[in-house]
Amino acid sequence: MDKHFHMDNRKALMDTLPEGGVAVLFSGNPPHRSADASYNFSVNRNFLYMTGIARENLALMLIKKSGKVLERLYIDPINERYQKWIGRQLTPAQATEISGIEDVRENTNLMKELAAELNGYHFTGLWLDLFRYNVDDMKSYEQKLAHDLGKKYPGAAIHSLSNTVFNARRNKKPCEIEKIRKAIAITDDGINNMMRHSKPGMFEYEFEANFMFELIRQGARTPAFGTILASGDSATILHYVENNRQTEDGQMILLDLGADWEGYCADISRTFPVNGKFTERQAVLYSIVLEANRRAIAFAKPGVTQDDINEVVKAYYAEALKEIGLIDKPEEVARYYYHGCAHSLGLDVHDVGDKDQPLVPGVVTTIEPGLYVAEEGIGIRIEDDIVITETGCEVLSAGIIKEIADIETFMAK
Repeated sequence: MDKHFHMDNRKALMDTLPEGGVAVLFSGNPPHRSADASYNFSVNRNFLYMTGIARENLALMLIKKSGKVLERLYIDPINERYQKWIGRQLTPAQATEISGIEDVRENTNLMKELAAELNGYHFTGLWLDLFRYNVDDMKSYEQKLAHDLGKKYPGAAIHSLSNTVFNARRNKKPCEIEKIRKAIAITDDGINNMMRHSKPGMFEYEFEANFMFELIRQGARTPAFGTILASGDSATILHYVENNRQTEDGQMILLDLGADWEGYCADISRTFPVNGKFTERQAVLYSIVLEANRRAIAFAKPGVTQDDINEVVKAYYAEALKEIGLIDKPEEVARYYYHGCAHSLGLDVHDVGDKDQPLVPGVVTTIEPGLYVAEEGIGIRIEDDIVITETGCEVLSAGIIKEIADIETFMAK
């Protein structure tokens, strides 16, 4: 991503803060796992949005005073022993090249310099990323810091900047959409690699290995989320992640997965028969889900909400499932379809934005109707990623095959 993208993001944030405001964001640190091992690091997405840097233990301080905005980036001091044992560290020059921030300092000075700003005559408030996904989540470093500073500086105004950044992140700029396109293209290759090697008797984790091979081969070292590969009746479990069952002839396998490309996510679901040929019953149910997918995509446009799109799917299912004798009443749809049809996509798989917000151009969202018939051991989901345009939407994942004939032809090869 060009540094000017991040520079513009910082300017937009600071335009919302009053004179005397101070904003601080942290890149984060990986949680401890066991002994001397930590979990893999995943950068705070708001920090990444503002800086473009995906390194741990960094901080960004933005100060608005005297009619100017001061930008400071705090990084680890260079440590020769660390570089011999762990790896090359980020240098000030590299940090400036990526982020566009000229003032790069050692993070050992952060708290002293933050205290100086809080004690300054100009100070009017501190903004931190205080987002909390669940009320029972462990406190983040920012939340602990807000608590500590609140005691040390009673009366100081401490605010959350999370929603301000979230609102900016919701509408994707063209450079962001290109990152998502790349993530989807890699995901497409991974799906093709699974289908190419599919045969009855394979374990679900073998499918996963074929998917991950293609991701790693193309430099997408981590998936966007935990890969779901569910065969048979496991496909009726929405977030099945064991991926350890052996597939059987005549079964289908549902995949819900995506590559992460430079922080941006793909999220794709496809369902195909492990032997390459749909049974008559599988084809009937699959065709219904595929038609729901088509109708939802055709309906997606500025002004409608993700909840509105879901109602289109449910209304169609009420007709189609009754026609094949699966239900008698519309309310019975919930027995076979029990999730929403769409969610926002971007730096997070379930990205910022509410389901009841009207869609606007630049919003990237999934379209993912499914059917889950537990008594027949069949689960089907067909998920595409779209971007809302001025007049409708563009299907970013249009190249990933989903027609029955295309799937069977591809697998027959």
